[in-house]
Amino acid sequence: MDDNADWGTVQDDSALEYLPQAVRRAARAKSVFRDYAAVVRAVAVVLRQPGAAGVPTPANVHVALMGQGDRFFTKGGCVEHAMDYVLRGARDQSPLRDGTWDELQESFANEGSPESAAYAAMPAFANDLEFVRVEQMLGLPMGNTHKSSYVGHGNFDEDEEDFDDVDDDDSDMGF
Repeated sequence: MDDNADWGTVQDDSALEYLPQAVRRAARAKSVFRDYAAVVRAVAVVLRQPGAAGVPTPANVHVALMGQGDRFFTKGGCVEHAMDYVLRGARDQSPLRDGTWDELQESFANEGSPESAAYAAMPAFANDLEFVRVEQMLGLPMGNTHKSSYVGHGNFDEDEEDFDDVDDDDSDMGF
């Protein structure tokens, strides 16, 4: 396992902020949330692929899902919601915001991580932080139309297990 093993995981229920209201309500059920988390992980898997296979198009993400995610999709969720979450996380951790991604990569590179050293050695380009262009190219809604200012943390479906019990273990997700 590399230093970036948790990259592509859903860390908490703030990921629900990137879903339309009806899907957000459904995703409070553990089973639907797990499927949403699987879609987010599939986006991460795709992004690690070389060439065109590494572009997180819905088709590429569905291939990486290997048939998973049905409960999320039947409740109205789509790959674009997960891509929006990943893109916003990347922007928030970029030098345009708090810069934590580059700081972590520098730290991991200093500790000997080959992936982080390769990232640190990449040349800088003028369009590296063009998140709006990435949104456009991926066909995502401009300005994140789904994100709300409040998500009722902890208000999960009583018929399902509590959100705090959601396991981040990828072993049963095929990744």
